Amino acid sequence: MEFSNKKIEQLLTSQLWYIDEGYGIAALNSYIHDIYLRQNGFSANEIGLSERRHANKSVVYSAGVPINDAKLIYNTSLTPAGSIAVLKLSGVMRSQDGLSSNGITSLVNDLRAAYANENITAVILEINSGGGEATAGDMLKNAIQERNKPVLSYGWFVASAAYMAAAATDEIIASSQQAQFGSIGVLFSLSKGFLEAYTNEQIDIYAEQSTQKNAAFRAAQNGDFSKYQQLATEYATVFHNEVMAMRTLKGNEGRIKSTLDGSMFFAQEAKSRGLVDNIGNFNLALDRAQRWAKKKRM
Repeated sequence: MEFSNKKIEQLLTSQLWYIDEGYGIAALNSYIHDIYLRQNGFSANEIGLSERRHANKSVVYSAGVPINDAKLIYNTSLTPAGSIAVLKLSGVMRSQDGLSSNGITSLVNDLRAAYANENITAVILEINSGGGEATAGDMLKNAIQERNKPVLSYGWFVASAAYMAAAATDEIIASSQQAQFGSIGVLFSLSKGFLEAYTNEQIDIYAEQSTQKNAAFRAAQNGDFSKYQQLATEYATVFHNEVMAMRTLKGNEGRIKSTLDGSMFFAQEAKSRGLVDNIGNFNLALDRAQRWAKKKRM
């Protein structure tokens, strides 16, 4: 049985990304490995797709003890007073749910449910993601900015669109000295195969008034990528401005420029640049969330 479609895969990879490319390549290799296993007779259960989704379910902590009921945040009457919701952002960020991961739409729904639950006093967003779709990053950032209670980030690998979301929270905590943050940048990824096949097999007829519709793609069909370059630069400028508005970056102009050049930084260096506030284990994140909640009530 054929589980993959090369043309669909080429189309999916031809888009605007806020992603760390090394992370993205690793995720693509993992996807290809899953396809290989499925083609060789392994079931979805055997390769652990459901377990991966379950691992990313929301958890509520009460008095420091986790309650593993993903839907508890939707039921105020069953949620112990003073609870902290822990939501997971893991893997490549996509707007919609995938086979083995929750999409940002589902995460945003959980986040808004936590806002509405009066017995949840704070939210911790646990992040292990290299970013993903630009739109997904923007969706999560906007939802975080809607908050009516403290939202903190606890990060392992926090890059690109995932950092955009983290930057919108009240505090960013690195999980250890080995945690990494950054890759604040933009890229367009265009599949040569898809571009060539589309150009050779499709005929697009535009209205006379639509001279600039899909202008970048139409130019790329003729080997001109300058419009995509211009768009990437414009998106990056917006991304940088948003990060600087949400975070107080440290250092002179040159140092801030290097913080935003797409580099990744280990926790201590990230903290010295203003990308991170604290470094510590999950107990620190719980303690900081409780402190933020107490401050909010005062």
